[in-house]
Amino acid sequence: MYTLYGDGVHDDAPAIQELLDSGISAVILPAPEKNYAIGSTLVIHSGQSLTLPETAVIRLLPGSNCFMLINERGGDHDISVSGGIWDFNNQQQHPHPKWVPADIQIKTPGFFPDDHPKAAVATNYPDRYRGRIMRFYGVTRLSIHDLTCKDPIQYAIEMGWTEYFTVENIRFDFNYGNPGPYNMDGVHIDGGCRFGHVRNIQGTCYDDVVAINADDGLSGPISDIEVDGIFGTDSLRGVRLLSTHSPVERISISNIFGTFYQNAVGLTFYYQNETTRGIMNHISLRNIFASNAPRLPIYGKSPDYQFALIDVDRQLDIGMLTIENVGRDEKLGDIETLLIREGAVIRKLSLAHISHENHTGKPVPVITNDGCIDTLYLLDVDGHGDTILSGSGSIRAIRDLG
Repeated sequence: MYTLYGDGVHDDAPAIQELLDSGISAVILPAPEKNYAIGSTLVIHSGQSLTLPETAVIRLLPGSNCFMLINERGGDHDISVSGGIWDFNNQQQHPHPKWVPADIQIKTPGFFPDDHPKAAVATNYPDRYRGRIMRFYGVTRLSIHDLTCKDPIQYAIEMGWTEYFTVENIRFDFNYGNPGPYNMDGVHIDGGCRFGHVRNIQGTCYDDVVAINADDGLSGPISDIEVDGIFGTDSLRGVRLLSTHSPVERISISNIFGTFYQNAVGLTFYYQNETTRGIMNHISLRNIFASNAPRLPIYGKSPDYQFALIDVDRQLDIGMLTIENVGRDEKLGDIETLLIREGAVIRKLSLAHISHENHTGKPVPVITNDGCIDTLYLLDVDGHGDTILSGSGSIRAIRDLG
């Protein structure tokens, strides 16, 4: 029987893990005297919930260099995590391994059993330190809600091959990382995920607030996901979609508020040396009220590399893309509201109720099309004196609906 200290000094991981391993369905931690401290990864099992008081701090002990929480193995189901301020304590961990290399082996979720139908996809979640707070792999019915993620090295919440999930009422409280604000995603959704709802996400991430990446850490199709409500300033992106060959389909993104130093929404291919093409279809972007943030030197990004508020990358084949109700009041970034890059192909693009107000003192088109659009539908697109449509790309047909 281990002692649950909650004094911020002694390691509480053995006591919390003992509760999780006991088989009880609801592990409810009381308010700590000071804060919980853990020196190893907590593992949650199928059919369990882990609940902390919403403002109780659970902090990774110095030099732990591990996930704070993972699920047991692919094939887990019915897992819930709520409450707490999950503090990775990044200044007291090994720095970002890309900038300060380290061969630190860590405990990772078990892959699917060999005879499981999805066993073949479980090949490339590394068992090396990456500086991430939580990871969930191969879970059916996952709920993460009403908690704060604080100061990771890289991602706060990561999942792959997970379905029927809800991530809601999440707050991000990030410093500038260790050694810098690199790859600091908020909610990172890898390949194989479907049937998910991400709602009410608040705070600043120095990479993507929400990343929906079919061919990044783990390849596989992503579909049927709703993102509703991103609030914050000075993140790199609000939402990123990524495909280099696996399809990303039926994604609804709405209610993005704030400032971003790259995009409010980026539809990306990213990997420059790939010869494949990304696949996206039925992508809906609605209610985006955003503008540019300063691209500060500390971010480690070139100030000369400009991105549009909504950016469609090269080597993407997109079936249907709908963008409606966008309000941009721009004082900083003299770049397009929508840019379709050379090499992108869109079968149907629908743009409605877009207000582009440019206070930069330089002419900025609302839309630059350097790609190939089969049919463009336009309704109530107002440039307030700027050119509505420019670029060297092709459009087979334009349907002016208003």
